[in-house]
Amino acid sequence: MTRNDATPAHPAHTPPDRCDLLVVGLGPLGAHTLREAALRGLDVVGVEQQAEIGHEEGAAGGHTRIFRLAYKEGPAYVPALRESLDVWRDLATQAANAPHGDAEPLLHPGGVLTVGAPDHPDLRATVEAARGLADLEVVPAGEVARRWPQHLLRPGDVGLYDPAGLVLRPPAAVRATVAAGQAAGAAVLRGTRVTELRQEGTGVRVVLDGGASVLAGGVVVAGGAWTSRLLPSFAAEVELRRAVSHWFRPQEETGEFGPDRFPVGFRRSGGDDEFSYFPAVDARGVKVNLHVRKQVVTAPERHALSIPDALSDRVAASVRRTLRGLETRWHERAAYVESYTPDLRCVLGPAPELPGCWILAGGSGQAFKMAPALGRAAVDGVTGTAAPGAAPVVTRRPGRPPAT
Repeated sequence: MTRNDATPAHPAHTPPDRCDLLVVGLGPLGAHTLREAALRGLDVVGVEQQAEIGHEEGAAGGHTRIFRLAYKEGPAYVPALRESLDVWRDLATQAANAPHGDAEPLLHPGGVLTVGAPDHPDLRATVEAARGLADLEVVPAGEVARRWPQHLLRPGDVGLYDPAGLVLRPPAAVRATVAAGQAAGAAVLRGTRVTELRQEGTGVRVVLDGGASVLAGGVVVAGGAWTSRLLPSFAAEVELRRAVSHWFRPQEETGEFGPDRFPVGFRRSGGDDEFSYFPAVDARGVKVNLHVRKQVVTAPERHALSIPDALSDRVAASVRRTLRGLETRWHERAAYVESYTPDLRCVLGPAPELPGCWILAGGSGQAFKMAPALGRAAVDGVTGTAAPGAAPVVTRRPGRPPAT
């Protein structure tokens, strides 16, 4: 059922009877699966349970994400990161040139800066993983203080600066990706929930709320923390954890915390002074995510989450110790749910309980930056074909023990 130029895309409000591929969930992973399949000429349908594309209800919550090539998890990730960076830049250009462009930029360049002791394990691992990246800079403390005076340094601190790094804006990024898929012919059903998946002949019958259904040649479930509600085997693959973000406003509106003067990055100073920080890309201010063990939760819905004041007090105290020029109390805070695998590798592969259905989920807080490569790999897998020159991706298969 491969589409051709004479075949119109399905109206967004009308489920088709059949399609080559159906994608469940249009967060970053599902959006890139949709786009890739459409660009290959497949008749593809994306189904999103939320009414809004680029919403804050899933693991892409928090408004900003870090992209970097100097990735401490290891050099095996770099090819997929390079592939993804090319796609993100292309999408940003397309979105900026669209006749009715998104008011929110897709990305902000400016590099990634990690500050901490040179013998910190994460700094050492980042340097080791980035040996092939000629542009990675080791910046002495005096130079860090001159170029980025917002940081309060400790004796012996250094900076690691990755100039290829940038800030991604998940709402805009997901909207642009889905729009690119639709422009290539994909159909999108918003505010629609998939209630059942079952094998039918050589395909998969996808039942929607309201009783309609679609017979798909293949299905990719990219439902994040909701995936196990359709594919129960996924529950054994992941642990659901609450992620919390806090925002702090600058004491003065001088622009020194904007993305052009305050690179996104990480603080690696031990104890509670281990966090990621993000420039002020809007009125919320500077975002800080404290790197502590995340609370395990049992459901993916945000409305069930609470944020202890004691945790917020710890974040505020760390900000006072490590950054100058920010208000001493958080301005805003929010929580959302991420699904973590034991080895932090995204799950990609055939669902054990349903032939023709693949899982792409369990990003462990790391998958957003690599979503273009992961979505491409999902289409490779479910169709049994590979894009020319495709980069290898680091994932784990459903039902497999963690990689060592």
